[in-house]
Amino acid sequence: MKRTLPLLALCLLAPAQTAFPSTPPIDDGGDLDLVPHEILVRFKPGARAAEVAARIPGLAVETRSRTLHLARLAPAGAAGFGKAEARAATLQLLERVRRLPDVAYAQPNYLFSLSHTPNDLLYPQQWHYPMVGLPSAWDITRGNASVRIAILDTGRNYHPELAAKWLPNEYNAEEPGYNATDRSKFSHGTHVAGIAAASSGNGTGIAGTCHDCMLLNVKVTDARNRIPLDNVIAGIDWAIANDADVMNMSFEFAEPCTQLRMPALRDAIARATADGIVVVAAAGNGRSMVDNTSPASCPGAISVAATDRDAKWLSPYSNGGPSTGITAPGGGGDLVFLPDGRVDTAASTIYGNTAGHPQCPAVNGQVFNPNHFGAFSTWSVPYTENGVARITHCYRYLSGTSMAAPHVSGTVGLMRSVNPSLTPAQIASILQRTARPMPLCGPDCGPGLLDAHAAVAAARDLASP
Repeated sequence: MKRTLPLLALCLLAPAQTAFPSTPPIDDGGDLDLVPHEILVRFKPGARAAEVAARIPGLAVETRSRTLHLARLAPAGAAGFGKAEARAATLQLLERVRRLPDVAYAQPNYLFSLSHTPNDLLYPQQWHYPMVGLPSAWDITRGNASVRIAILDTGRNYHPELAAKWLPNEYNAEEPGYNATDRSKFSHGTHVAGIAAASSGNGTGIAGTCHDCMLLNVKVTDARNRIPLDNVIAGIDWAIANDADVMNMSFEFAEPCTQLRMPALRDAIARATADGIVVVAAAGNGRSMVDNTSPASCPGAISVAATDRDAKWLSPYSNGGPSTGITAPGGGGDLVFLPDGRVDTAASTIYGNTAGHPQCPAVNGQVFNPNHFGAFSTWSVPYTENGVARITHCYRYLSGTSMAAPHVSGTVGLMRSVNPSLTPAQIASILQRTARPMPLCGPDCGPGLLDAHAAVAAARDLASP
């Protein structure tokens, strides 16, 4: 240690110098857009821009900042160049400029673009998409119609934002052979499906996470809106047989998915993952550990906990813990329980307000608290007026790990769109590796917050040589 101290002092006393690479690496910019016939240049200290420019006849050099210059050279006939010719000429210029002895570095003048912003009228209400980097993920891909996301839930209805997204083949696990329409007063499946893959770019309504992915409708609820285990297993097997790529299960049972308690469910999910299906499950809304919830704790399932608008910690209702697969926006608010264990919907703030047009009517006991805590998605309200059955298709805020899960399912759809060969294990690894740490959450949020852009970019790059 005594011998190193004088050396450190000498380093501190030495005059500061800017280090430049002696041989700048050649970078042609890949497929990125660039301004034809323009190069950004930084000259070495003491170099005179005019003298350097004179070494390449016709080269014009313009000062852009204290350290940066813009070099421009349009060859004869450049006005008639196609894109490929202009790019080749620009790269030739880049190589000539880089060889000049007074050049510290030179690079193409890249053309940046705004991250994709859907033109859907109510997209600004979807605060939860920018939080996880979806706009920049959409710059890479907006999905592919060959990718199928199975929604195991309350069934579908004909909300205009989803009508073109449901594949014609559907399954009613309670009554096989009958249609799988959502007849409940609580349009849970519609809200989940809207987050996963609602239509986009139509100037109305909302946007889904995977704009161009398709949806498989798997109704697993019975006539009383319960979810029996045999319906779930039958629904999983139907999704396998109908070539699902992703499976979203936004429901929970407060028991661990152990071999002793849940052997049939474990077997069904194992069949799905062996068939290449990525299984995504809500972590549950019990303020407990995800290990105590099925299907979230089943081997092979990616459990998704929920965070609110702050994205710093778990939402008050969300299960979590070190075993959490990933965390995604589920919205704020909390659940209030009655003494008998049922949810007090009037007092629970996870049931947010309606927004946009048309407004969701407050009929059939629907609760719309005046808050915007939740994720914003599609909703439908069935009712009877003068003896005639009617339905209003609308939009609302709703919170829960049920809403967090389809963010991940839709992101997996985007990943599969750029790299169909990814295995479920690879996708789970990428999601966890690219997640943004949430230091204030500690281990409760698993690896952290979903980063859709980083995950889709990693999936794409894994496909590249």
